[in-house]
Amino acid sequence: MPHDTHDRGQRASRPVPFDAAGNLWAAVHEGVVVSSDLNGRMQFVPLVLPMVRCDSPQRSFQPPRLPPVRTPLGEVSLNVLSREIDSLEKQNAALKRHVKLQDKIIDGFCGLRREN
Repeated sequence: MPHDTHDRGQRASRPVPFDAAGNLWAAVHEGVVVSSDLNGRMQFVPLVLPMVRCDSPQRSFQPPRLPPVRTPLGEVSLNVLSREIDSLEKQNAALKRHVKLQDKIIDGFCGLRREN
């Protein structure tokens, strides 16, 4: 909307507020609308809410902490089987280490026996 001007072309192109039902004048008559609610062009002045006007100290807003995202279960039987296989592989590796230690001990005893 053009600003106030004396240029007739711009003034003629402005929309003219018109209330065919007369609601604006009825509101003025009832005291709902007062002159301070309107500007020079008979348009409503935007309201400034009381929350905007208050001079309370600024507080930093911290959103609530959300729980960690849980991974989807997927195929339950596949997950169980995968855990069982991992457990058996760890057990197998431990048994292999145990066998190597036993072999070294047996070889040591055999070496002692040969020397005697």
